Amino acid sequence: MALTFLCVGGCASLLGIDEPEFIAETNVTPGVDASDDVVAIDVAAPDAPPPADAGSDTTSAPDAAFTITGIIDDFNRPNSLALGNGWIEKTASAFDLVNGTADLVVGAVDYRDGLVYRQAGEEMVDVRIGATLTFVGTIGSAFIAARVQNPTPPQSFFGYYVIIANDPQMIQLIRHNGGMPVLVGNGALPNPLALNTPYRLVLDVKNIGSLVQLNAELRQLPSGTLLGTASAADTTPNRISTAGTVGFGGINAMGSRTRFDDYSRVSP
Repeated sequence: MALTFLCVGGCASLLGIDEPEFIAETNVTPGVDASDDVVAIDVAAPDAPPPADAGSDTTSAPDAAFTITGIIDDFNRPNSLALGNGWIEKTASAFDLVNGTADLVVGAVDYRDGLVYRQAGEEMVDVRIGATLTFVGTIGSAFIAARVQNPTPPQSFFGYYVIIANDPQMIQLIRHNGGMPVLVGNGALPNPLALNTPYRLVLDVKNIGSLVQLNAELRQLPSGTLLGTASAADTTPNRISTAGTVGFGGINAMGSRTRFDDYSRVSP
């Protein structure tokens, strides 16, 4: 079965902050003329079981076997305005080192510019990345990204990311080919996320034949309880099959702050 999604109207404005907003449609006529404001994508059915309906509880029991591997930065350094350790901030001073975390402190910034990414020479094709997220104040959108191409142009993003959307709270798999976001898959979170609580967000990106397989999950720490998943197989001509850098980012609005910790990167 194929699903077709539309990204309509680009980004919503929230207190002057651009945040991606998506509308999912089915049975879109093939060959629709996609402009910068309407982007269509056909996504093959995922290999993994589809996410449960929004009204059902997909929360699993604590996972005693859950472990975090491949950590490349625990951010355990003195407080600083710069992250250091090979990270590059697309927007200057978007992140600070605060009490052993990367603290997203910017407010009015386009979500495509709220990105921090790895230095040149660390690009990968197939990769599994993860980060521990803690929301402080209010729940804000946060993402981790892979296969990021040429990350420097402002208000532009080229790569894949998984984002925790805040209205409603969902896991969304996104592909960007420059300006506009395209929703390629999503999964419901059965219960609202809590403040000051650590969550583990993970994204797998892997080429399988001619398609790009994406799998994401969100777990509550320290138990490892699985809260939600999202999966998609990108078979479109705009799929991103080449190596790129990895990173993380987000938007803080209405008093929210997002703290990132224990960023990991391994071959899946």
